[in-house]
Amino acid sequence: PAQVQAAAALAELARDEPTVQISVAKAGGLRPLIAMMEGRNAQAQARAASAIAQVAVQNPDNQETIYRLGGLPPMISLLGREQSAEVQTMGALAVASTCHGHEENRTPQPTPTRES
Repeated sequence: PAQVQAAAALAELARDEPTVQISVAKAGGLRPLIAMMEGRNAQAQARAASAIAQVAVQNPDNQETIYRLGGLPPMISLLGREQSAEVQTMGALAVASTCHGHEENRTPQPTPTRES
């Protein structure tokens, strides 16, 4: 599906590119990626988690936005036994990238806000 390809492209574009990371967040791209992780399509979940990981890595503002949008619970749900190894791996990468160096993201998740 197009969403899966778009998430994969975002992951590649955002890798080691702070300006792309910022642009994705400013364009409202985080909420749809979080929603994709909550879906049932394993490929979409993995690609969305990969994109979240690349947008969040070493970017405290994006880490905070993902946290406020309620992004951690969907990531953590990707770590379950019933998930494929790829989904689990990308979920773990997304959690690590979102929490590394961001102390607040290591505490219980707040209720999501409606900000983008």
